[in-house]
Amino acid sequence: RNLLPPARRWACSPLAWWTCFARRLVSPRRIYWNAPDTTSMFQSAGMLALDGRCKTLDAAASGYVRGEACVSLLVWSSSSSLGGMDGFAALRATSVNQDGRSSSLTAPNGPSQQEAVRSALRLAGLPPQELDMVQMHGTGTSLGDPIEVGALSAVVLGASCTSARSPLVLTAGKSGTGHTEPAAGLLGVSKALLGLSQADCLPILHLRLVNPHVSSALSMAEKHGGGLGTSCLMPREGSSLPLGPAS
Repeated sequence: RNLLPPARRWACSPLAWWTCFARRLVSPRRIYWNAPDTTSMFQSAGMLALDGRCKTLDAAASGYVRGEACVSLLVWSSSSSLGGMDGFAALRATSVNQDGRSSSLTAPNGPSQQEAVRSALRLAGLPPQELDMVQMHGTGTSLGDPIEVGALSAVVLGASCTSARSPLVLTAGKSGTGHTEPAAGLLGVSKALLGLSQADCLPILHLRLVNPHVSSALSMAEKHGGGLGTSCLMPREGSSLPLGPAS
């Protein structure tokens, strides 16, 4: 459960240390072929949504949905030239962390997630209040989503914020694509890039009523943030949210 996927971390670290060629193609993929046993095992363990809908942040979240994807990103150093072609975005920092001790395989570790977020912001030299949008892991589970929102809100919306900020936009790609497992991180990056290219934050599908545990985590952050404009926005199906030029 990382802030940024290991494939991207692997691609970018050598660029930062000048130990590789100027460009790298990152391309994780997930194609299931004929492996029904794994899906059957996850279903028996109660990990998958019976209705085949990933309901990120929703009170009716009942498990995740498996998906397939192949994603490729071309990453190069800002000091190199790629035939005069401009990139979609600048990647300022990456961070990878391990869950550590948790109660079960499907239960994430909130403090470990907090440290991943803090590390990425620190390496990027970015104050929490300048973060406009977060592309969440957002698997659509009743336990994982509130823990992730709690970790994000503790770092981005909590006591570490010392000045007022605009509402933070939370979004997640798995509501539309399912969880593509090894490819999930870069699929989320692609969705974020699509939103940036359109100056629009794409909606979370199937979000009807926010999980009360998610609302509780956000309320706690607002309380500890001293009322410095710490609310969140969650774009829903049939609507979208415009992103500013600095997002």
